Amino acid sequence: MVNVPTMLRTTLLALSLPTIGPAFAQVPPSLSATPGTHLLVVNEQWSTMDPAMLEDQRSVAFASEAARIAEHLHRVADRLAARRTPS
Repeated sequence: MVNVPTMLRTTLLALSLPTIGPAFAQVPPSLSATPGTHLLVVNEQWSTMDPAMLEDQRSVAFASEAARIAEHLHRVADRLAARRTPS
């Protein structure tokens, strides 16, 4: 007997992979690119939250996706710390 919900879920996943895959594979972490390019892959809000960061023309690459995400999180933490008012 065919399990329709499982078959439907599998079919939808198979059809969505060509759309999802390229969105995350545009700039691999190991590719040399500007910090802004890498950070926009992780979170495109950088273009509105810190557009000046996009002007950095240095070339960087990351050992892994985890390293690139860690850089994003460190920068977010730095921005949040800078916003705090001294007590």
